[in-house]
Amino acid sequence: MTKVTCLRCGQEAPGIPEDQRYPGEIGKMIAGHTCQACWEGWKKFSVNVINDYKLRPFLPQDRAVVERHMKQYLNLEIQPLGGQPMTLTGQGVAVTFDSSGKEAKPAEGLKLKVIDMLERIFDPEIPVNIFDLGLIYDVGVDGDKVAIKMTLTSQHCPAAQSLPATVKEAVSRIAGVKEAKVEIVWDPPWSKDLITEEGKKILGM
Repeated sequence: MTKVTCLRCGQEAPGIPEDQRYPGEIGKMIAGHTCQACWEGWKKFSVNVINDYKLRPFLPQDRAVVERHMKQYLNLEIQPLGGQPMTLTGQGVAVTFDSSGKEAKPAEGLKLKVIDMLERIFDPEIPVNIFDLGLIYDVGVDGDKVAIKMTLTSQHCPAAQSLPATVKEAVSRIAGVKEAKVEIVWDPPWSKDLITEEGKKILGM
């Protein structure tokens, strides 16, 4: 069996058997940098990710969340996306790091979970999640309480009633959140300039 230098455990150890490898380009990256033992560890831990976030991996957007956690768990993605804090979890230990690589406060780890959830909620009229669309102005975390300030694309948006309720319900389901509040604000007004680079790519801007 081929040996690899595993980025997670740092050991030179047997790699993942070919018939157990993850598909696609990400699978090739995992096969080249992950030992079999750490891959088995991820498969067990992935059950927690799917259950905690109530994911359905057959959906593309949910599968993307699983793959993001997979890369973090296996140390294949050292820099967090969008400069946000990153949590590496496994073997009973969870440590959150900020964008500079320093260990972050527990509130920042919960904030990352909230942002992950917001990235799974889509505007009903635009094929971009509400975080990348620039509708989220602030995510505040105080212990187990989360306060979100968000806006809508316009005051006449058809989702004016349903979208804030969807956000509150989704965030309330996150493990560690006891209370979630959502406040709609109109200042500053939303504009296309608030869309993230990822969102602009999706929209072809």
